[in-house]
Order: sequence, then C-alpha cells, then structure tokens
Amino acid sequence: MFRLFLIAVLLIPLSACSTDDPGNPSPSSSSATDSYMVLRSTTKFPFDDVAENIDIAITDLGYKIDNHAYIGRMLERTKEALGATETVYLNAQQFRFCPAQYSRNMLAADPHNIAFCPFIINVYNTPGNPKKVYVMFRKPRIVGSEESKKALRAVEVLLTKIIDEALQ
Repeated sequence: MFRLFLIAVLLIPLSACSTDDPGNPSPSSSSATDSYMVLRSTTKFPFDDVAENIDIAITDLGYKIDNHAYIGRMLERTKEALGATETVYLNAQQFRFCPAQYSRNMLAADPHNIAFCPFIINVYNTPGNPKKVYVMFRKPRIVGSEESKKALRAVEVLLTKIIDEALQ
C-alpha cells in the first residue's frame, strides 16, 4: 500500500509538467522552473547516458546514493495487476541521496526541514517522445528562519548544479 501511495505522490507532480519550452533556442535541450520543480530536458544524449551522468555527478561530489529506484520498471511490472494498459515511461529512474553537510545545515536551522530529505533527482523519457530525456527535482520550499531559507536555497543550488553538470 505504501508503494502505491509513493507512486501517486511521485507521478501527480509529473503529470503537470510542461514538456516544451517555446522560448528556448536550442533544439537539443530545454529547461523550466516552476514553483515546485526544476525540469531540464535534452535530446543530445540517450536515456542511459543521462542516468549515468546523474550518478557520476552525484558521486563525483563525494555523495553516496542511498537508493536508486527504477520507477519505470515497477510501473510496467504492476500495470496489469492494477488494470492499467498505458506505458507511462520508457525509462524512469530516481536517485536519492542526502549529503551530510547540506542536510546538517538544513536540519540544524530547523528540525522540521526533515520533510525535505532525502534529496531526489528523477530521470525519465516517455513513449510519446523517446529521444527526449527529462531530468527534474522537486524544489525545497524556502521557509522558516533566515538560516533555514539560506540552507534550503543551498540545497536547490546543489541539485540544479548536479543536473546541469549531467546534461553538459
């Protein structure tokens, strides 16, 4: 039951994603920043390369990936049992990690900021546009004291840096 809840929580925000950035002059990549997420996309690299680049960008900073979830595989494996017929993703992976210094700063500023842990970066492509690979994360809500806001902004900068590095 928890897994179904987790799936719903992860997929509902993704269903609201805009897939095109009409103001972007580059045909191979685009980006969008919404109030709740940062989304980048590329046609420059295939899915497996982008997923590997995210892994490398995280681990090259010295961070350990705590969990590597294969969301696309899970949805395919369970769709028949759930009465679904649609393939949502060709590939979808999630990288979860929690760098000690960022987490400590964020949690020391406000213990309630634990709601923003762990940090998660998603990589996926869809059947409708298999050559376009999306990379995104939920933005931490900038709340609390000035110290808390500073720590949460630093997390957002870190996550943005990781996905931008992976798409270069």
